[in-house]
Amino acid sequence: MRRGCAISIPGQLPKVSINFDQAKAACLANGPGFHMMTNWEWSAVALWCVKNGFQPRGNTAWGKAYDAGYETGSRLDGRAPGETIGDGRTLGGGGPLSWRHNNDISGIADLAGNVWEWQDGLKIVDGQVFYAQNDNDFTLAEAQWPAQGVYFDASAGPGDGNGSAHNGTLILSNGIAKYSETPTPAGGNDERDLDYTYIGGVDGWQKTALSSGYNGLAAAVRQRMAQALIAPKLASGDSAVIAAAKGAIWVRNYGERLPVRGGDWFTGAPAGLAALLLVERRSTVVNSLGCRPAFIL
Repeated sequence: MRRGCAISIPGQLPKVSINFDQAKAACLANGPGFHMMTNWEWSAVALWCVKNGFQPRGNTAWGKAYDAGYETGSRLDGRAPGETIGDGRTLGGGGPLSWRHNNDISGIADLAGNVWEWQDGLKIVDGQVFYAQNDNDFTLAEAQWPAQGVYFDASAGPGDGNGSAHNGTLILSNGIAKYSETPTPAGGNDERDLDYTYIGGVDGWQKTALSSGYNGLAAAVRQRMAQALIAPKLASGDSAVIAAAKGAIWVRNYGERLPVRGGDWFTGAPAGLAALLLVERRSTVVNSLGCRPAFIL
């Protein structure tokens, strides 16, 4: 972060401890055409990778790749790769070529691991998807993002005996049958976030179920959800056409949630191009969450 602007500079540590609105403002401060990377842009890169048969690894295990321990980067704290203490962030772009989206020096670095990244243009409110859908319109005001009629439903809810951490499995639907927690009344404080109740988990987004109601939504809506790496297929009876994309999904289907993608230095196997956290509020500030600026003429 330089003078309030978000700048990608090789060999520097990624900026963290920044909330959604601060991250977006820092990216916009770079000037016309700059913006925070959108979910459209992220999913476009991810789908390109899957189509071309290569998915990047990254710093997903304290300075090294969890699935290729010989691939390492330079840690912030100077500790050896793999030591599970300290700050495991690595210098941006400092890993091997396999940590870039195209396995080449020209590629986009650190999409998998290192730090989670805020994404613009997508949010959920009490489980319903709101998405800036028209050709990656990153200038569209958030208040104008249209509701998609798509919901993250849960197979189990509060009081169903599933514990306070993981309430049931994830279901994409045209409505909500069960919330993982009861939504807070308008204007209320939702301290239940502290119990980290969510649906989904490390089994991977490929296992997200599609309800009969979801199957009945307009084909254009379901196509958009697949293009956005929200749904792994178009309908429940179809083959999972993009299930090869690696990553897990976690969702809180109560309150407003803003997306983060990719994983961080200790996510391990659940990290990847399809990794999606829809659990964070826009005010979240943690030392493993940053952002990525993008530019379009």
